[in-house]
Amino acid sequence: MEWIKDQKFDFLNGRSIAARETEEKAVKSIIERVKAEGDSALIDYTKQFDGISLADLRIYPGDIEAAYKWVPAEVVQAIRQAARNITDFHEKQKPSSWKEETADGVWLGQKVTPLDSVGVYVPGGGRRAILPLY
Repeated sequence: MEWIKDQKFDFLNGRSIAARETEEKAVKSIIERVKAEGDSALIDYTKQFDGISLADLRIYPGDIEAAYKWVPAEVVQAIRQAARNITDFHEKQKPSSWKEETADGVWLGQKVTPLDSVGVYVPGGGRRAILPLY
């Protein structure tokens, strides 16, 4: 992560088309394996790429707090700023309610009502997950 702290991103500009094609094939292979094998593939890739052995993929509140000790404050600030930028951008995309009367006296319109929360069921082979979205 030193390259992030030192803002050394020049290596991104020198990548060749051939390297991108090789990377794309590798990513497609990873995606296909994850689709086929699910969490076990992710656990294997975490071991392979990050050198970390995981029993499962759950993240507990204590893990999040501990992670702040490992990430430079500047990176945390950059991630928070990115989240604000993304939120601000998409706030402008929200649909709005409207109504109008046509020339022959018919009222047309749309009422947009946001939900306080929503749940999503994500089938996962023998596993199921219900995720609250805020």
